[in-house]
Amino acid sequence: MKERAIGGFLWLVSGTAARAAVRILVVAILARLLAPEDFGLIGAAGIVIAFSELFSTSGIIMPLVHRRTIHQQHISTAFTVNTVIGLITLATVLIIAPWLGQFFRMPELTPIVQALSLLFPLQSISAVAQKLLERDLIYQRIASIDFISYVFGYAAIALIAAALGVGVWALVSATLGSASLRTLLLYFAQPHPLRFSFRWSAYVELMRTGAGFGLIRIFNVAALKGDYAVVGRWMGSVSLGFYERAYVLMDLANILVSNALSTVLFPAFARLRDDPPALAIAYLRSSALLALLICPLSTAASILAPEIIELLLGRQWISATAPFQILAFGMFFRTGYRTAAMLANGLGVAYRSALIQAIYAGLVIGGALVAIPHGIRGVAISTLIALGAVYILLTSLALKLARLRWIHLGSALMPALFYTAISLVVTLCFASLFRYLSIHPALVLIFTGAILTLIMTSVGLFVRSTLGAHGRWLMDLILSRLRNALPARQPF
Repeated sequence: MKERAIGGFLWLVSGTAARAAVRILVVAILARLLAPEDFGLIGAAGIVIAFSELFSTSGIIMPLVHRRTIHQQHISTAFTVNTVIGLITLATVLIIAPWLGQFFRMPELTPIVQALSLLFPLQSISAVAQKLLERDLIYQRIASIDFISYVFGYAAIALIAAALGVGVWALVSATLGSASLRTLLLYFAQPHPLRFSFRWSAYVELMRTGAGFGLIRIFNVAALKGDYAVVGRWMGSVSLGFYERAYVLMDLANILVSNALSTVLFPAFARLRDDPPALAIAYLRSSALLALLICPLSTAASILAPEIIELLLGRQWISATAPFQILAFGMFFRTGYRTAAMLANGLGVAYRSALIQAIYAGLVIGGALVAIPHGIRGVAISTLIALGAVYILLTSLALKLARLRWIHLGSALMPALFYTAISLVVTLCFASLFRYLSIHPALVLIFTGAILTLIMTSVGLFVRSTLGAHGRWLMDLILSRLRNALPARQPF
């Protein structure tokens, strides 16, 4: 299972990395073709869609991965319930869309929300297929599907439509195109009977833990979209556009690494629940490797925020710089709390995790409301505080479940602190030097990033003790796989 999990993680990361590279390019182009107001509108619509998805992809799906054994009646019941709820959600959103436009004081939001409501039946159909793939650890197919659906479903449609001057509808059509293609690919990759069949006994078995997973998703979406709702309602679509782009850039690290890791860790932790020593090692190793990658990256991103915003988005997005600088420090909290949540979910401790997510949602929304007078910079600070709080709470729960203490985690994270200090000093020195020399922002970013990467890689290769036990394990794994990939030398 370890080999399959590692291989699956590498497949997901490689696929996500390719998708992230395309996404960065697409973000840079769209930022120059569309106005901040367009991104604000799609951000406001995303709030509505995210909350509605809670019903169209109900908690009944997650137990398909978590349960030790599942039967055809579980699959058919999950598909039936999910599809029916998706159709009901579609009809409900179509009816209440005008009221939502009035709430956000954005009349143009109504047709956008109505169009995006088509996502619900699409996601309801694809959810079962994806969870069956995750259950069998078939991550290569998931990675390929995610990449293909983004490139040909989202990126191609968004760029062409934006170039034609349709504004926010470029983002709407791209979102629907990506979801449609992804649904088709997932079903062909993991076909299952598309028939309506309901067994009460199967439903009860799935919902014993599924209800807890459903609560987790409700509170998590409230936390992830609560700040968007406050900014959109009280600051307008333009401010929301700036804040949304800053959050999206901060969340790229989570999308690149944590999403892949979470997809692998949930079934892995579920299978290790009867092996506490292996569970503890898996959690410490995951946390240590995430910190080793994310903490230095977040420090460098915060320092280089002006260059990142100007290069990726353009000068018209300069107002997104301050919130991005602040949110960048939350990268590790964002990825770290998801790892802890996967352990709790994998062990079936859904209701305690849901309570923590409820506290997180309250901190995000309450903090954003308090921060309104201070603009999107104040909201970014309140969101960062909420991220830190939920990381501490969920990590405390994960350590208890894994029979570990904070001192064990602290020891595992020490190498990450060392490399974060290197990142801080190197990035600050060279970025300041290049800025003083009035070098073009793109070159400041490229040169500083290259020097930082060279120094940190050299330290890791030649002073391997600085990587810690888990970092050395990863380096040995990478080197071993590279040696196996190279053709064998033939003797003379």
